[in-house]
This record gives sequence, structure tokens and C-alpha cells, in this order.
Amino acid sequence: MKFKEVKIIDIFDDCPSDKTLTREKIQNLKGKYSVYTATIGKPFGKVNFYNNTKPALLVVNDGAAGSTYIVEEEYYTLGKHITGLTLKKEYKDCILLKYVQIVAEPLFILKNKSQGRGNLPKQDIMNVKIPIPIDNRGNYDLSKQRELANKYKIIEDQKEKLIKKKNEIEAIQITFVQDMKTVNVKFNDLFKLKRGKVISKEMIHNNAGEYPVYSTQVDRIFGHLNSYMYDGEFLLWNTDGLAGYIKHVKGKFSFTNIVGIMLYQKNVDKSNLDLRYIKNYLEPIFRSNVKGRMGENGKNEYTKLNSTMIKELDITIPIPIKTDGSFDLETQKKLSDKIELVENQKKILIEKLELLINTEVIIKQ
Repeated sequence: MKFKEVKIIDIFDDCPSDKTLTREKIQNLKGKYSVYTATIGKPFGKVNFYNNTKPALLVVNDGAAGSTYIVEEEYYTLGKHITGLTLKKEYKDCILLKYVQIVAEPLFILKNKSQGRGNLPKQDIMNVKIPIPIDNRGNYDLSKQRELANKYKIIEDQKEKLIKKKNEIEAIQITFVQDMKTVNVKFNDLFKLKRGKVISKEMIHNNAGEYPVYSTQVDRIFGHLNSYMYDGEFLLWNTDGLAGYIKHVKGKFSFTNIVGIMLYQKNVDKSNLDLRYIKNYLEPIFRSNVKGRMGENGKNEYTKLNSTMIKELDITIPIPIKTDGSFDLETQKKLSDKIELVENQKKILIEKLELLINTEVIIKQ
């Protein structure tokens, strides 16, 4: 298959847009015409005027910069943080918009990442080069574009199935209460909650040491300091970002202001409580009660779960007990071991699925 490399600016015109449109202004201009911005695939609102009448490929400038979606409405309005691309008149019958989206989006995202700015200006978009199939006479080959777009759709359909399977695996949980005696203990009676403090990368750089600093990274450490805030065994939870995830930590450590710590109440006998058991019971509850933007397929999430929200949930935890009514530490540990075994297997499967899901299809000459 032969390709011709062409700049976006050579085959597309940029669409008119109204950069003054804010949420408040849209409310004041309420109407029937959709307003498209950086909110991928759906209108930001509706107004009483339109500034576009042609199908367009929309490229996000800020936020999820480089991401794209296609709008084919007869009348619509473009707002800010978005660049609209509509095919020049001479190319509308020989270039497939869907094909351009497939080949251009990875290049737009790569351009954004390589610049390290977190945004993708219109000028950069227009200068991106894409390969387009041509026939033996050097003309753009629409049938080949359709063929490649159809193959891509098959791949995307398979990815959707993998995402569904991944979500099913993530939802697998071990039943805590089986044929055992338990007592329900209120979370608020077990723990008091305290937030961390602001710790910047600069502070870590200037005070580097051996003690870990925890932030919202699920599987990584934020950095290391030469001092620490706590020494012992504790549970930390993410208050912001990837909210609701819980870390089980030991030793000397610090944690940032977007993480909170669960401290035993003074009257609690912690000698017969397994924090791993408590973590495994609490985390699904925390995650199902976060507020905010979850993001598409788990990406670009920004959620929150602060201490007030947790207290208002009024959670009770079923703790296994012995025949004498005391907490059964051995049973808690056995359950924790089983849960962690399942979670490790889930993690392996999910990582393999994510590798397939995140594989990008890039068409090259």
C-alpha cells in the first residue's frame, strides 16, 4: 500500500469558534444548538446560535490535549479549548474523516507529550503530518482509507470487550463474612482521621533522606525525606486524585496533604486487630463513595473522599470473634492472606489486559 504524507493544514480548514463562551454565558444564551469544547464526545451545553454547519474532527487543546472526536450535527457551536478541523472543499469526497482521526490522534497526543506543556495549540495541530493511502495514479484512495478504518473498528471493538472483562475482574471480591461469628464495630469508634501536610518535590530535594513520603500514587512512593511524621503500622487513604485507595504502611514515614491517616481511638485495643483485614474490607466501600470525575476507562480521574465524607458513611466493620467474644486475630489474618492472593492474581490479569487495551494502532508508511 502506498501512502502520501501530508500536513493537516494542507487538507483542513480550522472551524470558527467562540472563545468567550463560559458556563455562565451559555446559561444566559440557552438554546437548541450544542456547544462543543474539551468535554470529549458530548456537548458542554446548548446555546441559541451556531457557528458551524460541516462535519468536523475536534482536537482538544487543553486537559486531555490531543484527544479527538467527530461531530456530524447539521448546526453546532464550538467554544474554547478545542480546535475544529473541517475538510477543504476539494478533499471532502476523497478523504475519510474517521481515517484521519485514527492516524492523527496518536500523533497529536505524542506532540503534546513531547512538548511537555500540557496543552496543544492550534498551530501545532495544523503542522502535524499524517500518512494517507494513494492509488497508482497518486490520488487519495478512499477505499483503502475505509478498509483501514474498518480494521481499526474491529480492534477497538475488541478493546471494549477487554475493558469490560477488566471491569469484571476488578469487581471480584471475596465474601468476608462466611460461616463465622462476627461483631459489627463502627469505623468511627475504631479510628479518628487526620490529614497530612504539604510536602513539595522541592522540599524533598532539599531534605533528601531515607524515610518514605506517601502521596496518592497507588503503587509508588512520592519521595524520601531525612525526617518523618509517624513511626508504626497504619492505614493511609487518598483524599484527592485517586481517592479512596488505601495503603497499609509500616515503619517511619511522612505523607502529603492529599492523603489522610487512620489513627486508633485511645480506648481501642489494637492487639487483636489486623490492619490488612480492615483495609481489604474498607477499600471497596471507600472507592464506591468517592465524588468527582472518574474519567473514561479509569483514566484522568480526579475524585475526593475527605474525612467528613467518611464519617457520614457511618461504616460498620464485621470483625471475626472467638467463642469468648474477643477479636479473632488468626481468622482475620487467614482471610487477609486469601484476599491478598486473589488481589495479586487480579493485578497480574489486569496488567496484561491494560497492556492490550493501551496498545495504540499507528499507521506508518
